[in-house]
Amino acid sequence: MLPAGVCWNEGDFLFEPKLKTDEQTINRGLESLILEGCLLLDNTNFLMKQGIRMTSILFQTNEDLSEQEFEQAMTKGEPIALAELKNFYVEVDGYSSLEDIVNELDMQRSKWVPVVANLLRLNVIEIAAAPTATQLVHPKDIDIRTVESVRQCMLSEETGLFSYAAFLFLLGVQIKCSQIPLSVMVMDIQIGRNNASRSKAALTSQQVQELAMKLDKLTTSRNIFAHYENNAFGVILIGMRADKAARIADRLVKALLATGLETLASGDKLVAAVGVASYPGDAQDLGTLLAEAERAKDQAAQSGSGVAMAAGDD
Repeated sequence: MLPAGVCWNEGDFLFEPKLKTDEQTINRGLESLILEGCLLLDNTNFLMKQGIRMTSILFQTNEDLSEQEFEQAMTKGEPIALAELKNFYVEVDGYSSLEDIVNELDMQRSKWVPVVANLLRLNVIEIAAAPTATQLVHPKDIDIRTVESVRQCMLSEETGLFSYAAFLFLLGVQIKCSQIPLSVMVMDIQIGRNNASRSKAALTSQQVQELAMKLDKLTTSRNIFAHYENNAFGVILIGMRADKAARIADRLVKALLATGLETLASGDKLVAAVGVASYPGDAQDLGTLLAEAERAKDQAAQSGSGVAMAAGDD
């Protein structure tokens, strides 16, 4: 608490006499804590002068910067763990807000403030300019029921997920009309029965909905989760590069293997294989993109790795 507390401009301390605890949460020297607090205050003031907010959008100043060049640039900055700097830097995509990235990495304020300040000082990231104000226009009245009726036609009645046909349509529209890169996951997730036959079974409708909720917690709202052919699932991750999509897939697989689903029978377990491909990095059209994702999924299933990327295939 001390480093963060140094940044407070006002506040009150409350002392409770004779209060004792067996838990020790501070195990560093006072001088070290004060120094860290002063550095945090300095970096906080720097970010405030730069006009950064939790809603600020960050982008990489040089998307072609190599890992070696990045590491060389970091030697000129503060002595921050290189892994923390890299982890934050790769999440900067020009679309995610600072709050999105901090939540994605689960970083405390005492960690992300010096990281962001360091990356800004070294000019490897910048803050996107705020959109200019436009003249207010009275919004057109839209019958939401009309929109919802179209959406309902694209959903599975059993699970509430987009159908396979809807998945193909929506992905095709994104590829044809949008300039934003995207990634696709093709996921084969089944129930492994704990019996002599080692049989596998498809997820129930309730389990599919729980799976969708787990995936939604790991991503932003810019994703489309749908049924895929042969009881598989497809996910469109809009504005997301393949490496980030693969990390999300890896976290999902690990979470599923660790906790399973609430409705799994005793002794049953989940078996998962996920393939990731990106547009336009791995393919330039719908058919090739899905073929690459399926090939990566098959590779993940054969190797037992859980997740494979199209770019990593030979």
